[in-house]
Amino acid sequence: MNYIDKFERFNYIKEIAKNFPNTLFQFTFEKENELKWSRKRTFKDSDKFSFFKKDSYFRSNLWNETTDEIRLDFDYITLEENLYRMQGVVQKLEIIGICKYELYLTGGKGTHLTFRFDFRSFLEFDRENVRNELFNALELDIKTDTTLFQTIQVIGLEGFYHRKTKLPKQRIFFDENCHILLENNLNLLYLSEDFVNKIPKNIEKDILYNLHHISRKSNNFDLYLNTKSNNINQKKLIWHILRFKEIYLNLKDGRKRLIDMFTRYLLLTIKNIDEVKIILQDFCNSVKINIDVDSRIKSTQNSMKANAIFIYSDVLTKEEFYKGWSKAINFNEPLNKK
Repeated sequence: MNYIDKFERFNYIKEIAKNFPNTLFQFTFEKENELKWSRKRTFKDSDKFSFFKKDSYFRSNLWNETTDEIRLDFDYITLEENLYRMQGVVQKLEIIGICKYELYLTGGKGTHLTFRFDFRSFLEFDRENVRNELFNALELDIKTDTTLFQTIQVIGLEGFYHRKTKLPKQRIFFDENCHILLENNLNLLYLSEDFVNKIPKNIEKDILYNLHHISRKSNNFDLYLNTKSNNINQKKLIWHILRFKEIYLNLKDGRKRLIDMFTRYLLLTIKNIDEVKIILQDFCNSVKINIDVDSRIKSTQNSMKANAIFIYSDVLTKEEFYKGWSKAINFNEPLNKK
């Protein structure tokens, strides 16, 4: 079993931060005999000593302007089935021409497969949509956690240990029907441009077709704004709406309070009740919740004693809202370039 030197894995993290500065990191800790999760932070905003102190750490997607990452978490009932399923995916990927990937045992019964791909053909689109469409286009015939396609969702970090078993995440490869442990559990080459896969043109074409359809169908918040709202920066407005949606979908506790914060945002920004109703209803439909929009707006209006959005700091702070997003204040950039 290969255990990794703390300085070696810290250098790996620094390399991640250099090439992918928006990567979010998170760790677990025990408090009152209960497992807790830290806040998600970039390397720049993290306590560097914690990377030495904590044995279990997690990271979000690795992405930059021209590349992105697909992460597959195999979590079938047994390790044997996870290995079998992962080997099948490896064989399919290599037939397609995606031959640069990393395979890991998680330290539990699960396995991870990750690969990076050239994102330049998809720059105008939302990254989560691109990842979902790429996964669907590959037709891998597996169950996987699709939340990992979200930009801020974390997965066990290479070089660290499983949060329950305390066993290391181990790098492997397949030799015929057997999996072999590799000597080095960290692969710095994976973080370089040399490890980026080109998506085959026929698959890329299908993905682009579907993405254009999704773009026309689902991101129509700007169409709801009439001439009364001409002074609104629509690109900024849509960016914020999609950010609230992403955070809502990742919350376990505090969703009702986040909807209150989102309603405050719409009321303070748009200042037109009819448009607020339309956007709030569309937002609720998109996250599959059923609320009385009129009652929600009325309740929020009655409690707005101050012009404030981030009123529940235990749910969401302004700093957290903007973390992990590329060029968050530069709204001249294309909206969906995340």
